[in-house]
Amino acid sequence: MTKYFIGVWIFFFCSCDDKKRITLYEYDGVYVTRIDNHTESYFYFGKFKDEYNLPKSYVKSHFNGFNSGIDAYLIFNQNNVDVYYSMGQFENIGKKGNIKVINSPKSRTFNYNFDDKVRGRYNNICRVSDILTREQVLNFDNHSKVKVTILVE
Repeated sequence: MTKYFIGVWIFFFCSCDDKKRITLYEYDGVYVTRIDNHTESYFYFGKFKDEYNLPKSYVKSHFNGFNSGIDAYLIFNQNNVDVYYSMGQFENIGKKGNIKVINSPKSRTFNYNFDDKVRGRYNNICRVSDILTREQVLNFDNHSKVKVTILVE
C-alpha cells in the first residue's frame, strides 16, 4: 500500500509541468498569442514572441487543476477575436480590447447547439483546450483554417 501511494505521489509531481508554452493562432492576418502557465492561459490580440511588452487588455482563463480544464472557441473576425467558452473560467482583463469573452461566466450562456452549428466547418474558428493533442484533433477533424504555431514549449 505504501508503494502505491509513493507511486501516485511521484506520478503526480512528474506530470505537473511548470513550463510555459507560447502558441500563435493566425487567421487571415489576424493573430492571437496564447501564453500557458500550468493551469492559467492568457490570450492576447496580436503577434508576440515572448512575454514582454504585452497589451494590458487580454483574456485570462484558468481551471482548478486535476479533473478540470479549459475548452473554448476562438472566433476570428476581421479586426477582433471573440472567445466563446464551455469549460474553465474565462474573464476579460483590462479595458475593451480586440479580444473578448462573449458569453457570461455567471450565466454560463454557452449554447450547446453552437458546436452542432459549426461542426465540420470551423473555417475562422479554432477550438482551444488545455490538452494540446485534443485541440489539434478537434481542429483537424472540423477543418479549421486557423494556423497554429507553437513558439515555445
